[in-house]
Amino acid sequence: MRNEAGFTLIEMIVVLVVAGLLLGLILQHGPLRSSRATFLSSRNAVLSELRTARLDAQTRGEHIVVQVDAARQAIIESAGPGMLRTVPIGRGVTVSASIPMHFAPDGTGAGGPWRVSCDALTAVFAVSPLTGRILADGA
Repeated sequence: MRNEAGFTLIEMIVVLVVAGLLLGLILQHGPLRSSRATFLSSRNAVLSELRTARLDAQTRGEHIVVQVDAARQAIIESAGPGMLRTVPIGRGVTVSASIPMHFAPDGTGAGGPWRVSCDALTAVFAVSPLTGRILADGA
């Protein structure tokens, strides 16, 4: 009687087949996403872009316009006829803006409110007409 330690070839094949099936099921659903993480990332990207646009207006000495391009799922910053920057909006996130936001070289601004939403999470952005400061409300 032989007392050998180890696995047989059949056992190894069965384990590999089961592991392959489980991996296939997991990958079929795609990467795991958190709607809250997607929302917060997009919210921070919008807030950062609005602050950058205000700073661009002050440093360049030009009027800056920031608007939502729904067709390209992006936020576009422009000065005069030229486009300065495009910031993509995350998948599953909606940015609705009634009017573009405008920033003047003296730091003042106008426009908004903008609403960023993903599932049940919502943030609202506006510009203080007196100070030009970006006001953020929500999550």
